[in-house]
Amino acid sequence: MQTAAVQAAKWKVSGLNLRVAINVSARQLVDTAVVRHFSEALQQANLDPCLIDLELTESCLIEDEATAIDLIKQLRQLGAQIHLDDFGTGYSSLSQLGRIPLDVIKLDRSFVRSIDADMKAQALVRSMVVVAHELNLKVVAEGIETMSEELFMKGLAVEYVQGFLYARPMPAAELEQWLRDRQKLRLIA
Repeated sequence: MQTAAVQAAKWKVSGLNLRVAINVSARQLVDTAVVRHFSEALQQANLDPCLIDLELTESCLIEDEATAIDLIKQLRQLGAQIHLDDFGTGYSSLSQLGRIPLDVIKLDRSFVRSIDADMKAQALVRSMVVVAHELNLKVVAEGIETMSEELFMKGLAVEYVQGFLYARPMPAAELEQWLRDRQKLRLIA
């Protein structure tokens, strides 16, 4: 959390308002100290407003849903956005999705990988996106590797896409240069 907060603060100072997402484990989400640790990381980095997103898996919500919801609410009050990662591959129910205070669901790449050839995968993705939007959640499609996958997601009004079509994972300094290069291309176009 400290590393992510420090990096987001550095980017903010340099004019890049990038949100940084970090994974939170099921073990962390039942530890009430996680809110204090998160708050301290934000304060030490002088990161206001909060530019950190916390990604949870569906398994984080199984053990003690009431505690998880309480901690999620506290983390959101600190400015974090909460993402449900790998959506569709775990154990959560639709009723649970309506109870958990989330901002974003991330469609697992296993659904994306199949949409070019599998009508059932297309139907599942369409359904998940409709449910998310009806619940006022944004959607991230993970694992976009082809233009046809991107076009399919754009057709569903998916808000965010990520994958190798755009870039591979890279260190922070490399990302900064990559963003500067893309900005130059936008100015030329």
